[in-house]
Amino acid sequence: MGGLVKLTHAVTVLGYIFCQDQLLLLKRNYAPRIYAPPGGRLLINEPPMMGLQREIREESGLDQVPIGPIMYLWHGRFHPRSPQLLCAGYLCPIPRFMPVRLSHEHSAYAWTTLDEIQSARFPTMDGPWGIELSFYQSAFSLYRDYRISHPDSD
Repeated sequence: MGGLVKLTHAVTVLGYIFCQDQLLLLKRNYAPRIYAPPGGRLLINEPPMMGLQREIREESGLDQVPIGPIMYLWHGRFHPRSPQLLCAGYLCPIPRFMPVRLSHEHSAYAWTTLDEIQSARFPTMDGPWGIELSFYQSAFSLYRDYRISHPDSD
């Protein structure tokens, strides 16, 4: 079985940063132009948790955000021109709000509630592209469970 191996997916990570029942979303400057958690592709040989720390720092200016458990694995396309992705979404609870400093990749940010996401106040889909509402519903549910099992986390 010699020869080159054809790669099938780019690996991405997303950090669902929660504080006091609110989730940090960043508005993307490129397609799809939606609000989404910070994250992105891993560099070659970069461990997922280190890559997520790097992406969070680059995109939001937040440093040393605690990385919790993986909430989900997803595969597919984020928009029509993207490669096939394998994405891990991580729970990242923080004890207090910190100043956000956006990168050139983003134009705005919001600390949001699930109700605000469900009302589309902060659009998370652009037609069929983006992050489906069910992922946010699961993330908020897992965050609530985390807070119950870690009462000293606030």
